[in-house]
Amino acid sequence: MKCLSYLMILVIAVGCASYSQKEQGETDQQEPSWLHAPDEGCAESELCASGEGATRAEADANAKKAMGSIFETKIESSLIFSKSSFSSKEKYEIQEEITENILERVDQILQGVKIKERYHKNDLFFSLASLNKVKSIKLLTQQIGKLDDELEHLYELRSRIHLKKLNSLFNRRSILNEKLILLGHPGIKSPLSFSDINALKFSDSGANKIFLKSKSEVPQVLNKKIEALFTEIGYMITNKKNAEYYLYVSFEDKKEFLNVKGFEKFTFTVTLEARSSFGKKVGVLSQSEVSNGRNKKDAFIKVRSKLIENIQKNLGKLNLK
Repeated sequence: MKCLSYLMILVIAVGCASYSQKEQGETDQQEPSWLHAPDEGCAESELCASGEGATRAEADANAKKAMGSIFETKIESSLIFSKSSFSSKEKYEIQEEITENILERVDQILQGVKIKERYHKNDLFFSLASLNKVKSIKLLTQQIGKLDDELEHLYELRSRIHLKKLNSLFNRRSILNEKLILLGHPGIKSPLSFSDINALKFSDSGANKIFLKSKSEVPQVLNKKIEALFTEIGYMITNKKNAEYYLYVSFEDKKEFLNVKGFEKFTFTVTLEARSSFGKKVGVLSQSEVSNGRNKKDAFIKVRSKLIENIQKNLGKLNLK
């Protein structure tokens, strides 16, 4: 009788130990249908993916990775640009901005991924990951709605200065809309077509002609770069009589204290002031950069590109049409 009792206790102990090694929902007895067809383990309101690994953690990670691959987008092959003659550098900058933004939005969606079931067979673990479509669709809809509001606002300004931003917003919106369709939603119609944005540069409704006047202290190379910024987005540099806007450029270099032998420190400031043809101030843009160098010229060369880049990013402050 004692032997029988010891045997029963041993069986129970082994059973408990065996159960403790499995997690809820995990089995090694019956092969689940989702192993080869993940959708068969999901409801209509879910999106599923599976993964395998030598451990539960590895299987879970691979299942979540498989879910992430469903949302992957080759950004560079999806982008379209308006006929605004963006340079290769500008296109790269737009692509980087879009890529970073889309990855952030997709990460927000993937935070909702859950491990729904697990399966253990021989030395392999399998995991089924699921994503709630309803919640994900709601999140994407909100994100696209915000982009649409920004697109409409910038487009209503009818300014060529916002072309770069409009291109970025439109592409981001298009990619997120594709994700929405992937989840079974019919998609949301864009408030603007790409041809609407593209036509901004060639529109006659806004002011086209700018009179550009720089003070004598403005470096010549800076003058050329600023002029190129405006011609690239569709403005014409003309004389004061025919201009619809006057743009005045000033430049200041201020020597700062630097206790380093053989080097000097300067703060360089470029200011652009825009006025209407009636002389009314419509906007001001000022950018400063600090730089060290063996002399003023050397210090300026180091920050020249940065100054131009920041001016380009903030052209909207001039409030030009």
